[in-house]
Amino acid sequence: MRIVLQGLERSFTDPSGNRRRVIAGVSADIAPGALVAVTGPSGAGKTTFFNLISGLLLPDSGTITAGGIELAKLSERDRDRWRAKEVGYIFQTFNLLSDLTIIDNAVLPHILIGSGAKGDLEKRAEASLATLGIGDHLRKYPHQLSVGQRQRVAVARALLASPRLIIADEPTANLDDASARIVADAILALRGRSTIFIASHDGRFGAVKPDLTIALGGEAGHA
Repeated sequence: MRIVLQGLERSFTDPSGNRRRVIAGVSADIAPGALVAVTGPSGAGKTTFFNLISGLLLPDSGTITAGGIELAKLSERDRDRWRAKEVGYIFQTFNLLSDLTIIDNAVLPHILIGSGAKGDLEKRAEASLATLGIGDHLRKYPHQLSVGQRQRVAVARALLASPRLIIADEPTANLDDASARIVADAILALRGRSTIFIASHDGRFGAVKPDLTIALGGEAGHA
């Protein structure tokens, strides 16, 4: 998916009532299948930037065009549909549903948007979870898994529908070495097929030369 950013700006009002600019004039033309590293110190606005390009937030000014669609011109409902279909978002937190099994957590969002029959989705999820090393835990619940295993479920869920846009926000933070390696390999394996935006301090990603680096330097306190 080609992503075109033009003059992207986003500000927030802090607790004291002051308006602080977090994203300042970001422009880029990103080819389909590119690997984009998003860098900046803590508080530079990396998560805000990811929420903008995924349509969770709208910019104060500037435009985001993804696959020929200008996101701000879509209704909130249509942005939700676009994101569910096109975006695999790997959050810093897992966002798993505690009362659903691992396999149900992986397939439910895709069932809700009609990505395929439940049986087919479950077969794909089983294969993905096995590749990620947790194929023996399909009927367990999130609280029964380690932190690293839960993150692998989140990765399987995000990548299940082969999204054209992948956003990975510190996907290996706080993971043990073995889990971090598995998660990094799963994401990087899709380079060239999906456009990937990633923010990470993990050396596994740093060792791979990105096609583009977007450096953010917003004001502290926002991310």
